[in-house]
Amino acid sequence: MLEMREIETFVAVAEELHFGRAADRLRLSTSRVSNLLRTVERRAGARLFERSSRVVRLTLQGAQLHAGPRAAYIQIERTLEDVRRTGSLGGGVRRAGFSTTLPEKLRAELIDAIERRLRHCRVAASGAAGSPPPALPGRRLRRCRVAASGMPTTDPAQLPRPPRQG
Repeated sequence: MLEMREIETFVAVAEELHFGRAADRLRLSTSRVSNLLRTVERRAGARLFERSSRVVRLTLQGAQLHAGPRAAYIQIERTLEDVRRTGSLGGGVRRAGFSTTLPEKLRAELIDAIERRLRHCRVAASGAAGSPPPALPGRRLRRCRVAASGMPTTDPAQLPRPPRQG
């Protein structure tokens, strides 16, 4: 199993395709980045990058591995940001219910549109409209404030404006 630092390093190098920029982004030395990637490659049982003195490229196995951990890493980072925001603002997370028949691409576009309109909030998606969010310590359990189910448009700009918060 990969550790969080290994996933973070792999994703950074896969996105930057440069050890130095990835090291700067992660605030690590390039030798530490290289060591962590060797560990990831050993655990994967395959070379994940083609390296030369000038170029870093993902191998086919590297691209395959990048697809899964990247999505998980982004979700973990969003969740941590939600926790930080909830703690510092005393709120800041809005629960949105989505029909399970709603296409995933549309769901992502709706979440982005809501977050653009409510810049101080993150959207935490529930599987079905109206499903209650998990209770936060010291807070009442509330129902969803937003519900989405088959909509006539896929253009997030055409979404109705959310009601003003008190």
